[in-house]
Amino acid sequence: MAEIQYPRFRWLVLIMLVVATIAQGSMLISFAPLVGDIAKQLNLSLGQVTGVMMGAFTLFVGIFAIVGGALIDKIGIAKTFVGASLLLGASSALIPVVGPNFGALALLRVIQGIACGPIIGSAAAVAVAWFPAKERGLVTGLQGAALTLGTAVGLIMVPSITQATGGDWPRAIGTLTVFSAAAFILAIVVLLGPKPPVTVNALSATANQHDFAKALRSPTTYVGILCIFMLSWVMQAFNDLTPGYVAISAPVGLGKGPVVAGQYMTLVQVGFLLGSALSGFAFERIFRRKAKPLIMIAFALVAVFALSVRLPFVASVTAILLPCFFLAGFFQGYVIPTCQAFVATNYPPDIAGKLGGMWMGIGIFGGTVGVGVGSTLLHFTKAYNASLIVVVIVALVGCAIGAFVNPPKGLVAEK
Repeated sequence: MAEIQYPRFRWLVLIMLVVATIAQGSMLISFAPLVGDIAKQLNLSLGQVTGVMMGAFTLFVGIFAIVGGALIDKIGIAKTFVGASLLLGASSALIPVVGPNFGALALLRVIQGIACGPIIGSAAAVAVAWFPAKERGLVTGLQGAALTLGTAVGLIMVPSITQATGGDWPRAIGTLTVFSAAAFILAIVVLLGPKPPVTVNALSATANQHDFAKALRSPTTYVGILCIFMLSWVMQAFNDLTPGYVAISAPVGLGKGPVVAGQYMTLVQVGFLLGSALSGFAFERIFRRKAKPLIMIAFALVAVFALSVRLPFVASVTAILLPCFFLAGFFQGYVIPTCQAFVATNYPPDIAGKLGGMWMGIGIFGGTVGVGVGSTLLHFTKAYNASLIVVVIVALVGCAIGAFVNPPKGLVAEK
C-alpha cells in the first residue's frame, strides 16, 4: 500500500479550523459580561437572561456537535464548515438588527448554537482527513487553544466596544461577525482546493455502519465520553464558582474583590490555552500517542491545584496562589484535546467525525451538571467549600476513568 502524501494545503485547513473555533469561542461568551445590562434593559431577571442567552446556546452546541460529526462523515469537512460559518455569521450579524428583542435574541442564540456544534466536534475528523498520525495531536490541541483564545477575545472586545459606543451592546456583539466571515472565506477556499488525502466518508454506507456499530460496542467509546464529561464538569464548575470564592469577603470567600477575582481567572484561561496548545506535543513526543497516562496525570494535577486554591496556607501567600490558578487551568487544557487525538489515532477514518462529534456533544453536558450541582450546594451550605471539594472529587473520578482509555478492539485506524 502506497504511503499517503499529505499536502501543505493542510495547514490552510488548520487555519480554517482555528479561525472558526475562535469565532465560536468569542460568540459563546459574548453575552456573559453583559447579562446585568441586558437584564436591566429588558426588565428580566439575571437567571432568565443567563438561562436563555448562555444555557440555550450551550444546549444546542452539544446536540449539534453530535449531528455535525455525522454530517462531516456524510458530506465532508469543507461543505460542513461553509454551512456552519455562514449560519453563525448571518445569525451574529442580525443581532444589531433585532436589538434588545428578547424573543428574537433567543432564537438567534439557538441558531448560533446549531452553527457552532459542528465546529467544536470537528477536530478529530480534520486531523484524520488532512494530517498524518504524528500531527493529529497538534490539530486537536490547537483547536482547544483557539476556543480559549476566542473566549478571551469575546470577553475583551464586547465590553470595550459596548463602552465605546455608549452602551450599544447589540452592535458590540455584532462586531464579532468578522471572525465568522473570515472562517467562511477560508472554508470556501478549502472547498475549492485539493481534496483531503484521506476522505472520512469514502467507505460504503454499509462499511461505515459496521465500523460505527463496533465502536458503539466498545467500552472505550463510553470511557472517552465520560472523560470529556468529567472535564467539562470540572472546568465549568471551577470557572463559575471560583470567581465568587475569590471575590466574596471572609469567611465565605477570600475577600479580594471582583477585580482581583477577574485577574486570577484570567490566569486560569491563559493556563488552559497553553495547556491545550502543548497537549499535542505531549501526546506525540512524550507519551508516544498513549492517551491513558496523559489523561490520568492531567486529571490528578487538576485535582491537586483545584484543591490548593482553597487551602489557607496557599491562599494567604499570593506568590503561591497565583501559580496554582495558572496550573489548574493548564492541566485542564490537556484532557479534551487528548481525547480528540485519541479518536483520530485509534478509530477508522470513516467514523472519525461521527465519533469525535459524539464524544464532544455528550461530554459538553458535564458542564451543565457541574454548574447545577455546584450552585445547589452553594445555595444550601451558604459557602463555597462543598462546591469546590466536589470539583476535586470529580477530577479524581476522571483520573480513575482515564485508567480505562484503551485502544478499541476490532477497529482498524489509518496510521
